[in-house]
Amino acid sequence: MPFAGYLYVDSARLLLVPTAAGLTDAVRLVEAAVREARSHALIVSTADSEPAFALGLWERADTRWHVPVTPWLGADGKLWMVTRPLSTAAPEVAGTSFPLEPNPARGLAAPWHTEDERRAGERRATTWQDALR
Repeated sequence: MPFAGYLYVDSARLLLVPTAAGLTDAVRLVEAAVREARSHALIVSTADSEPAFALGLWERADTRWHVPVTPWLGADGKLWMVTRPLSTAAPEVAGTSFPLEPNPARGLAAPWHTEDERRAGERRATTWQDALR
């Protein structure tokens, strides 16, 4: 039963996967379900004191995993998952950003324009996560 405990979000073609496993183990376990469902996956791991996230993007040939990704919540309520930049010299610059609606498979530029907007979105995402606990 590869889908036991998963929630399917049809509008985003996304499996939402809560787990107590670490991200590395969770990705390995979820891979088969992603391939079978032909959908993307957002893993939410509670293995550590703070939630950690991984985003798997299904493609015909394989699944592209982004581990870890960080939630960013826009003032408009749109949730993004953001990869970290390769360099810590410019933390205001994101790697690739994925809006969770309608299709996260499209990687886009950062949804913020300034450092203040980046921080505000991270604060909103943290507040949103705290409200879910």
